[in-house]
Amino acid sequence: MALHTPPSGTELRVALDRDGFVTIPRAFTDGELGNFRTAARNATEIARAGKWPYIRTLPKQFPPWTDDISQGIWGVQHLLHPDMAERNTFAESYFNETMINTVTGLLKCKKDDLVMELYNMLVRPDRDFALRWHRDDIPPEVPAEEELERLQEPMLHAQWNLALYEDASLVVVPGSHKRARTDIERNADPYEKDMPGQRVVKMGAGDIMFYNNNILHRGVYDSNTERMTLHGTMGTAGTDKARARNTLQHGIGSWAAEADFSDLPGDMADLAKGMQERLIGMGSGEDVGYSQPALVDRKRSVAAAAYAELVAHSLGLRAVGKSVVLALGRHGFWSDCGFEALELKRRSDPYSRSGTIANSEQGGLVERDPAEERMEPTAGYELPVLDSEILDLAVQ
Repeated sequence: MALHTPPSGTELRVALDRDGFVTIPRAFTDGELGNFRTAARNATEIARAGKWPYIRTLPKQFPPWTDDISQGIWGVQHLLHPDMAERNTFAESYFNETMINTVTGLLKCKKDDLVMELYNMLVRPDRDFALRWHRDDIPPEVPAEEELERLQEPMLHAQWNLALYEDASLVVVPGSHKRARTDIERNADPYEKDMPGQRVVKMGAGDIMFYNNNILHRGVYDSNTERMTLHGTMGTAGTDKARARNTLQHGIGSWAAEADFSDLPGDMADLAKGMQERLIGMGSGEDVGYSQPALVDRKRSVAAAAYAELVAHSLGLRAVGKSVVLALGRHGFWSDCGFEALELKRRSDPYSRSGTIANSEQGGLVERDPAEERMEPTAGYELPVLDSEILDLAVQ
């Protein structure tokens, strides 16, 4: 028996609608939590050793990720994959009666309406790491009118974090899921540490936090603090194209049909099979694209790499091996053209001279005094404008 009786569906919906998130404390017994922790430790150990190809790699924030662990990881993907050794334990946490009852209460639907979606795990990064402020399925360049229109669309899925250890990594702006961003939010630094109205969501071990994935939020991850948080979503039948993209962009469609849940206990097996079939009906996800701007596609990076190398040499910058720098328009990222993604914001730049680093939002270089937090554009160091062809090669 869970230590706390979950709130009613009405109470959950009211809190989620008002704040954009709602927490259910101690939703599982100590025994269940212990089983989940054991499975999570085993899966994390395998992933850090490079023996699990589905991972979130540093410092890339959004999909797609590669299986290159050289920079470290911050997540383990596809916990329900048929090749995951701990799959059954993860499945029992995903299809658990407490979880199913909570999701049907939030979405005002029946069990037979539910669609199996994502189940991943967010883990302690190998070095300190943070996500920029974002909404999961609304890119940052969307104008306010369209942003508000998309925020008013009906909620067709539930998204949650189940903390296996204490977790204070998620930072949200309560209520921001119901309105377009303010001018301050639109013009803030992507990694602003003190966004007006922000709140750090503090979770205890065994807590579940459901949240609207289009609330304005970011993650701040401490490499010295243990973290194993199960990160899942469930949808409802009849999902629109945007929801399909948000789900299938993670690659779940490539293996969903191979999963066999027949050995799950009791009615859980039948429930899982039905949810799996409704997921398969969404398609493989090969052509859905991505919800957030991606960094360089390895298969299309040759021309962009050559251009960036030319720019680097023209400015007297030094490239190390195959690593070269590339300004990606207004997307706020630098990359080495797919050889190993690097985000250099507010860190010393090993590829440039005199402490100069990138300000890709303005398409040029900036010079930073190490003692100063804010970076200002440096005259005379502007990069050549990236034309549309180059940007098409560099940014999906």
